[in-house]
Amino acid sequence: MRIAIINRNFSRTGGGAESYAVAIAEQLAARHEVHVFSQESNQPVPCITYHRVSSTGQKPRWLNQLVFALSSWWQTRKGFDAVHSH
Repeated sequence: MRIAIINRNFSRTGGGAESYAVAIAEQLAARHEVHVFSQESNQPVPCITYHRVSSTGQKPRWLNQLVFALSSWWQTRKGFDAVHSH
């Protein structure tokens, strides 16, 4: 299966949702092709393909969130069997 994981910050030290996304990616990567789409990542899991999603910077936050949502949607709308997002 080809799986996309979308999380703005993909890191073990990022917080609860971030740590959860890393844990899911680790388990899925053992059996599937996993791609991570994020604006920030220290690439904590080997054997995963990482894709950097463009950012407008930190302010205004709502604009950055909109850009992230549209960009990650556009990149994952075709070619994946499952898309997981937090």
